[in-house]
Amino acid sequence: MVSLRALQMGRARAATLAVTLPLITLAGCGGRPSSSSQAPGVAAPRASGRAAPTVPAGAPAVVSSERPGGATPDDETTRFVLDVLARGPMVPSFRHDGPLWEQATRAREIARRGAQLRRQVESPEFAARYRAFREEQARGDELPRPRASRELQDESVSKHEVSLAALKKALEDPDMTAPQRSAFTSLRVAVERALADTKAHPERFDELARLEAEEAQRLERQQQMKRAEVLARLPEDHRRLVLTRLEQVLEQTADVAFDATLVEAAGRRRFADPELEAKGAVWKAGFRAGRPALTAARALASAWIADLRRAGVEPVRSR
Repeated sequence: MVSLRALQMGRARAATLAVTLPLITLAGCGGRPSSSSQAPGVAAPRASGRAAPTVPAGAPAVVSSERPGGATPDDETTRFVLDVLARGPMVPSFRHDGPLWEQATRAREIARRGAQLRRQVESPEFAARYRAFREEQARGDELPRPRASRELQDESVSKHEVSLAALKKALEDPDMTAPQRSAFTSLRVAVERALADTKAHPERFDELARLEAEEAQRLERQQQMKRAEVLARLPEDHRRLVLTRLEQVLEQTADVAFDATLVEAAGRRRFADPELEAKGAVWKAGFRAGRPALTAARALASAWIADLRRAGVEPVRSR
């Protein structure tokens, strides 16, 4: 049987990684946006009275050692960080019935795990993963090869020959009725004429070859434009995106009103103030985390930003 202490710490660890870390979740790395119909405010307690945080699928929370494909926590975290650097902040859905543990414990957990994540993102291994990720994102699909006129003609001849062989085979059926034989014979004659015509007029495929070449050029130009856009959006130095995302988090959690009044409607808690209810998901994630947790998270983000600025790193201007 799992002890109460172990259960509490497991929930604490999951909630910390899934909700409060700005460098994972408030910076967007905790999971995909929620697709549930949950109200944008704070979820109401469940009837059972048991705390039930929901860690998003694939979140890098260390809850179980069993991971598909043998993936490690660092692998999972790296994938989420790369995704967030490319796409921007994402916040998971989260339900809770109140404090899962003392606020001071939560803040300490944030500081510890935030430091771990920063070391990982600043490692040479992460930089190499980012470069590979950047190239993968910029790589387009394999383009179709334009075919020459003779190749198109040979393909058409081959198709006619296959059809003709099938018709001849069908006409060998002794059980075929007279109307069927007449129809198949007429079709065979038509295919034979089309085959002879195809062989006699190779010039008819010149226009098809020209159109294929033009389409291939158009697709190549489109792919080059996409590559240029991706490489511009994902700068060579991943620290620029780290700085950009951290600054986004600070901007979006700068005015969290922890003393806001909540009201319950249709089994859900909402902010009594419509302006607060209209706040974004990152702001609400900060509210759910609580003042000590968010303060610790913002301190981590601020310190990291300051170090990046001192190192001469500039954010990506287009956010």
